[in-house]
Amino acid sequence: MSVAVLLAVLLGQPHAAAATACPALPDVAWWSKSHDKVIAYVQKKYKGDWEAYLWKWQDYRLKALHLLKMKKPMVLKSRGIELKGRKLSEYARKIHQRVAVIKCLSRSVSKSEVKTAMAKEAVFKCRPVPKVPWWGDLNHEGLIALVGSRYKGNWQSFIKFWETETKVLLTSFNLGHEAIVNKTGLALNSEELALYYAKTVDLVAVLHCLAEDAKRGKR
Repeated sequence: MSVAVLLAVLLGQPHAAAATACPALPDVAWWSKSHDKVIAYVQKKYKGDWEAYLWKWQDYRLKALHLLKMKKPMVLKSRGIELKGRKLSEYARKIHQRVAVIKCLSRSVSKSEVKTAMAKEAVFKCRPVPKVPWWGDLNHEGLIALVGSRYKGNWQSFIKFWETETKVLLTSFNLGHEAIVNKTGLALNSEELALYYAKTVDLVAVLHCLAEDAKRGKR
């Protein structure tokens, strides 16, 4: 499919039908697929400003389409994924579908649905994922998707990986050595290494919390 045709297909499709029966969110491993979670997220992070949240996704769609038109890849740093060609075209299509669902939710969500969504979200009390530049915008949903896709839902295997990583970092710090911390070969030592070690310890705590919630069927 040519870029011109793709643009016409994506931008020319009608919006999702309004009312409470909004379409399902598109299936992308690292995206939330729950209406309730999206509603709670907009309420919490955007103070209920659906226009701001919608603008974010529309801008993301334009970025994907621009890269597709220029025949350049889209790099998702937090996932270690590079999308190009047909894969980027499919991803752009799913972004468009998500925009349509967001528009539908913004028109149809009621105060009672917001309260219900927030109540469900409140059950989830794990601390936020620590911020590390080369982890990107890693969050609870991303970790859940990652464990589901790469580890078949086996949280203990993923936790063991990071527990081993923290031990390696601590050993390097104690010996005064550098430690390679990402795929680009970034090396840390001294205070920077100690700070990163603390972030990985925090991440392990988050993983244990998410694993417990998964066991109890909260997510």
